[in-house]
Amino acid sequence: MSENAISSIFILIGSVITLGATASGIMGAIIVGYFIQKYPLITLPDAYYVEHIPVSFDIGLIAAVFTTLMILGFFASLIPSRRIQTFSVAHLLKFGAE
Repeated sequence: MSENAISSIFILIGSVITLGATASGIMGAIIVGYFIQKYPLITLPDAYYVEHIPVSFDIGLIAAVFTTLMILGFFASLIPSRRIQTFSVAHLLKFGAE
């Protein structure tokens, strides 16, 4: 395989992992937010104007967080993939990482 193919696979796998982690994290936050909104178990002291923790869902904010995390995940996998291109894979397999 060429170095470009290895880098492409590395970026693809990193992006898939980032997509799964981001989607599960956002879904978890939405589920927890829904339960906090539906069943207000946490009460606030009298110093606040509200009795329970307010929860608000904004699709724009959710999309912005998702997009930002996907971009950061892409760059997080891009940096090591560029470093891989500087190594000779045959040399690494023959002699190991010294």
